[in-house]
Amino acid sequence: MENTNFFESSKLIVQNFLNNVITVDDQLSFGPSEVKIEAIESFEDFDLAANDSGLGVVAAPVVQAAPQLHPLDYQELSISFSNKGINCCAYRPDINRDKNLDTAAERIMQSSKNTDITILDWQMDDKFVNENGISQADGSLAISSIRKILSHDKLQHGRLRLIIIYTGVPDLNPISDKIHQALLSDGYKASSIDNNIKFDNDELKFCHIQVIEKQENADKLTEQAIDLFTNLTIGLLSNATLSAISALRNKTHHILHTFNKNLDPAYFSHILGLMSSPKVRENAHEIAFDYAAELISEEIKSIIQINNPIKHCLEKERIDSWIDYIREEDTDFFKIKVGDNPTVDISPVRVKKLLNATTTPQIKEILLEEPAIIPAQSKPQDVYETHRIEFKVKGWGDDCHEQLSIIECKRRDGLSLNNEPYEPNIKLGSIIKDVNENYYVCLQPLCDSVRLKSPTGFIFLKAEVVIAEKGKFTHVIRTKQGEKIKLIIRPKATNIFKFILKPDLSTKTVKCIQIENNYLVEYQNENNEIEDLTWLGELKNNVAQAIANNLASNISRVGLDTNEWLRLSS
Repeated sequence: MENTNFFESSKLIVQNFLNNVITVDDQLSFGPSEVKIEAIESFEDFDLAANDSGLGVVAAPVVQAAPQLHPLDYQELSISFSNKGINCCAYRPDINRDKNLDTAAERIMQSSKNTDITILDWQMDDKFVNENGISQADGSLAISSIRKILSHDKLQHGRLRLIIIYTGVPDLNPISDKIHQALLSDGYKASSIDNNIKFDNDELKFCHIQVIEKQENADKLTEQAIDLFTNLTIGLLSNATLSAISALRNKTHHILHTFNKNLDPAYFSHILGLMSSPKVRENAHEIAFDYAAELISEEIKSIIQINNPIKHCLEKERIDSWIDYIREEDTDFFKIKVGDNPTVDISPVRVKKLLNATTTPQIKEILLEEPAIIPAQSKPQDVYETHRIEFKVKGWGDDCHEQLSIIECKRRDGLSLNNEPYEPNIKLGSIIKDVNENYYVCLQPLCDSVRLKSPTGFIFLKAEVVIAEKGKFTHVIRTKQGEKIKLIIRPKATNIFKFILKPDLSTKTVKCIQIENNYLVEYQNENNEIEDLTWLGELKNNVAQAIANNLASNISRVGLDTNEWLRLSS
């Protein structure tokens, strides 16, 4: 459906986002590719009368171009991408420089780490030999490069990645099959449909490998690459995210102009001011860093909030267009479930009517259409207002609501800290688990979580894990292994717990220590024994503050003994 309005608008968003493309081909050339051979143009001047030596005169050799097999003009390709505002760099494997196939594949991986699209030629192996001195088979370098790129991405816990394999071989299926089988043998969960290889591994869910036929026209290759990236990223929130990143890229120099070097004396004065106070001197640099991070993040947030292209991504008209784009002919493609009512198939027309309804009678009428989303006897409008609504798309999985909730709740967690040299502190919003699998949320005020010199009592609120499918829950988090956990946090005085935590003497904070695959912190139990708590993550500051406020409100309730007649008369 690449001719729809939604696809075309998504393509423009992608074009504005794309920044770097790398192309790898052993027949790259700067300008038209030529192999020079000598040829005799004419024998007309042979044995002229002026030459009576008997040897004759041969015309000067003429250089003619012998076409290479599927050459790639880098100049033409780079101009084509630059016309779209995209930088295109290139790499040509060279046996004299790279020495062997593994070294060449490592160079390709290093050059692809930060690119948006990687384009690999399929046939660039004939100069490389194996241990028996035999030329490597077609695709060996491409497959080796893919393996290294995927290994790197897995270590980073995945990323958005498009790899394009292009070839002059007309039959693409054997190439797709060879790549697919190589990945399956490496233990990847992958599928191959229409020469497009996708992954079922969580960390590679948004990595696609597409095999295409080599285009002689650079503009066609450019357009095809942008189309493929659009298919990989098309969506409402994904397009909004791409637009946000594009806005920040476009405003980079504006941000740098705002935070220019002339501000350094003022920032340094701030540090000196902090260090002048004995109360914060030991943590002055950490406090100053938090101050700077807050300033920069607020500036970035301001740019995103006032950016019109981002707003356009999520406008009602575009959501209408999204419904038209993703829908298929299946009558059960869209489903909706409200509260505990059964899941109901819903047509695209009815979905749009719900989206565009502006009055209560309109909504009620749509809800009662057959098949009824909410039965008439259940007071449809009241149920619709007070119960959760789950909109589902066939084949898209049912955990998207949980995933969005995790993004809403978490500031950071073990999964987001993979390969990051960061040891979290225990402070407001920290989520921990004890040895008995009980979960707690830290409500210690930030100012009471620093400048600690001895074991200190930290306030926690106990949270209950919700396992039942229809159980009520308030927050969703995930473990370092990616497991989703639903929690219900009840802000009641009876759920308050205190843990005595030992601070790190160098930072004067309670710091977690990474042991194997977990972040641990020691505490002193009621028997004065030392046990471990496992750090699972940290809630966003406003989320944690809301819990603390609700707890304070609950505790501050005033209970009065009043005349029952008077109480019930109110």
